[in-house]
Amino acid sequence: MNESLHNLPPIKTLWQHIWQGIRRWHVNRPVSFYLLLSMPVVLLLGVELAKAHNDPKKFFLFLALLFTFFLVVLLRAIVDFIEITRKHLAEQKKLFRATLGETEFLETLKKKNRSESE
Repeated sequence: MNESLHNLPPIKTLWQHIWQGIRRWHVNRPVSFYLLLSMPVVLLLGVELAKAHNDPKKFFLFLALLFTFFLVVLLRAIVDFIEITRKHLAEQKKLFRATLGETEFLETLKKKNRSESE
């Protein structure tokens, strides 16, 4: 009897496929994406700041919450910038090693340069 017929993977339902796709989608999204999505909501909630001009404690609370949120967004943007820069520099170093860092490539380049200059 065919052995591959007995080792079939378990059958997944449609909902299992959907949840697996959502999990994969969520893992690939950075935190800054969700912070960007929350900005309009925070700004709409910040409209309460205009209504709280008579109560200084309420005004300060809303203002402190807005500044705290935007400070978190700013810090996360700085962290993302550092991560992107670090990845860029690592890829640049890897590319350099793959081309100009190889002795064979340099020797071929020198030979070609000498033959063209003569």
